[in-house]
Amino acid sequence: MIFLKKEPKVIAQEVAADIKRAITNGIIKPGERINETQIARDMGISRSPVREALQELKKEGVVINIPYKGTYVNLLGKKDIEDMYVIRGLLEAYAIEKVIENKNEKILRCLSKNVEDIEKDVEKKQLKELVSKDIEFHRNICNFSGNKKLIDIWEGFQTQIKVLINLESSFYERFQLLAVEHRELLSLIIEGKVKRAQEKIKAHILQALDFLEESLKKY
Repeated sequence: MIFLKKEPKVIAQEVAADIKRAITNGIIKPGERINETQIARDMGISRSPVREALQELKKEGVVINIPYKGTYVNLLGKKDIEDMYVIRGLLEAYAIEKVIENKNEKILRCLSKNVEDIEKDVEKKQLKELVSKDIEFHRNICNFSGNKKLIDIWEGFQTQIKVLINLESSFYERFQLLAVEHRELLSLIIEGKVKRAQEKIKAHILQALDFLEESLKKY
């Protein structure tokens, strides 16, 4: 059994969240078929909310439906991954401009705490926590931009990005580099250097793409 039992009146969003969690944790792997009937049986619910959940995940690009075969976890191609990271870089470069325009003590305290947490996880070499804190930092950059559409688009990438990271943990063996990059980015935000901060965040994301592509060559 992969999934825990649910209340009979469970809503599709809850089911979708559980399926996404199973995918990002590597329990259901990229390219693997998703068994709608088995999920419903595991959760003790009807197939209807599972079917609705999979439709939502299809819209997000997390799963794909292959006619006459079924639903599968989306196995992204090289071009898909590159496009996703390029768009993410553009989104975050715009977001960081807005963050610098809107910056206040609350924003700076939150981002400073994010960077301190990243540095602690780097020091302790805690991979799982580091992945979470890294994503949280970038999520806060987007949230503090105040642009809801930007946030929605960015969030749509996150399940796929987590899946890619979990495919190859050596992607996060560049521990020290991660800590330095986030600290430098925070300093540029504090100093209000918009252009340099934008260049830094785009370079940071594209470098992450380079590390990821190198790691995924064996797949």
